[in-house]
Amino acid sequence: MAINPITLKAQIDTEITNETIDFAITPNEVGSRMKDIIDYATENIVVKTKKVTLNSSQILNLFTTPIEVVPAISGKLLIIRQVFQKYTHITNAYTSNTWRIGYGSPSFGFVNLSPIITSASNSEGFNNISPSSSTSGGSFVGANLVVGATTSDPTGGDGILDLYITYYEITI
Repeated sequence: MAINPITLKAQIDTEITNETIDFAITPNEVGSRMKDIIDYATENIVVKTKKVTLNSSQILNLFTTPIEVVPAISGKLLIIRQVFQKYTHITNAYTSNTWRIGYGSPSFGFVNLSPIITSASNSEGFNNISPSSSTSGGSFVGANLVVGATTSDPTGGDGILDLYITYYEITI
């Protein structure tokens, strides 16, 4: 059977058109691919915020009994970025020194934090955090974040301190 050149050309043109459409990069396709990339990135780095309320008893024992502020997650690295403090004063201000937030203990991979509990009135404070960036013989992955005083327990005072902790949770 002979092949009609007009029919052959029409068939080739149709195949070329179909292939061109199948592999065309359209605005919808570009948007879909970008969304996939963004979804992947946000699955691996999720910015989170956690509120922790410290009562007077916890504040007065922060050196001897550090408080867990973010629990450990297996296979995840928690990187603290900011701390917002809100102190609700009752009668007396506390005396205190610098505090630290660290991985598993205030002294491992720590960041210093100046507490606002020494104010004689209700107060608020915002701290940008730059964590220690190196470690030897330990791992930050799968470790919780804790807050504690650096040299001694705070003294005196009463009141409540709310810590709003912003951190990244990264899958390793």
